[in-house]
Amino acid sequence: MVAVSESELFAMNPAARPQMAPIAPGVPAIIIDNFYQNPEAIREAALDQSFSPATAMYPGRLATFTGQPSLLRAVDWVKNFVNQQLLPRIPLTRDGQRVTRFETLQTDFGIVDTLPQDLAPAQRAPHVDPAPIFGIVYLNEEDRGGTAFFRKTDAERQPQREGYFADTDAGFEKVGRIDGVFNRLAIYPGFIWHTAEVGDWITSDARIRSPRLTQRLVFVD
Repeated sequence: MVAVSESELFAMNPAARPQMAPIAPGVPAIIIDNFYQNPEAIREAALDQSFSPATAMYPGRLATFTGQPSLLRAVDWVKNFVNQQLLPRIPLTRDGQRVTRFETLQTDFGIVDTLPQDLAPAQRAPHVDPAPIFGIVYLNEEDRGGTAFFRKTDAERQPQREGYFADTDAGFEKVGRIDGVFNRLAIYPGFIWHTAEVGDWITSDARIRSPRLTQRLVFVD
């Protein structure tokens, strides 16, 4: 691997171009492939961070970078892109008011490593995010799944399963997905029911040897 200076670790690829793709009827997502210049180095550096158990919905562990100017630049670019290009095209509301601008964008890195039998009940079904917009960068060269989107069909029925949710099941109909292509940034509305696609690798040594790693981008306010 080519050595990358710490100051340029999260340098963005100037040739990357945004595209719009539907994830549900009438609901688009923004896809930017080849987002970073050095995704292999980012994955290696991220996995070297100190991860702590997540709370609530996330089935794994989380870590943050500190003192990374190039990461701050990348996060600022994403925030400005959403403010200038996405919000004018996709009406979003919060507390009855239209969202016209985000001031805060938080980012961290997540590893999915919870075994299917250890999932909490809420982690076995699709969920919606408290944030109106959510972004994710898939950082897996091996196939570790993408994100699946759903329509809730029955408010009373809950999936009765022991493992991860990935397809149409009790109470939910699958309506779209984003493929977890390596170094792909996806930005989508948080109000769409969704879940990570987690395959059989989660029960093998790949869970530790080559875990599912993503960068999360949470638009707070």
